[in-house]
Amino acid sequence: MPAQTSLTFRPTHHTYNGIERRAGRPSVPAMGMALAVLAAIVFATLCPPALRPHLGGADQERFGAYFILGACMAFSFPRRANLVVFAVAGIAYALEAGQLLIPGRDAAFSDACVKAMGGLWGVFAAQTSYGALRRVRRISRPRRFNRFSSTRALMPGAR
Repeated sequence: MPAQTSLTFRPTHHTYNGIERRAGRPSVPAMGMALAVLAAIVFATLCPPALRPHLGGADQERFGAYFILGACMAFSFPRRANLVVFAVAGIAYALEAGQLLIPGRDAAFSDACVKAMGGLWGVFAAQTSYGALRRVRRISRPRRFNRFSSTRALMPGAR
C-alpha cells in the first residue's frame, strides 16, 4: 500500500484580526438609530415641500442628515466601512433620483453629491472614533501590578 502524500487543508476556526481588533458583530441599537434616521431622511426627501422641516440652509441640512446616517450605519456595522460608504452614497443618489417622480420636487446632481459627502464624512468620523475610544479605555483602566513591577514597592501595604 503506497504512502499517502496528499496535502490537506485544515481551516482554522477563527481568524486573527490584529492586536487592536474590534467586535465584529452588528450593533442592534445603532441599527435602530440608523433606521430611524433613514426613515426621517426618506420622509424629508420625498414629502411635499410644505411638510418638510427647515432647520437651516439646504446644503447644511442635507450634509448634516447624511453625516448622522453615515455615522449611525458605521457604528451599526463597525467592520464594514467600505460597504457602508457605498450604501449611504447609493441611498443618497437613489432618493435624489426618486424626487424626479414626485411633482413639486426637483432633483439635482449637486444635491446628491452634498448628501454623499455628508455620509462619507459621517463614516469617517465614526471609524476614527474607534481609535480615540480605544485610547480612552486604555488610559482609564486600572493598572495591574505584578511581582516584577518596580512600582509595586511604592504602593502602601505592599509586601
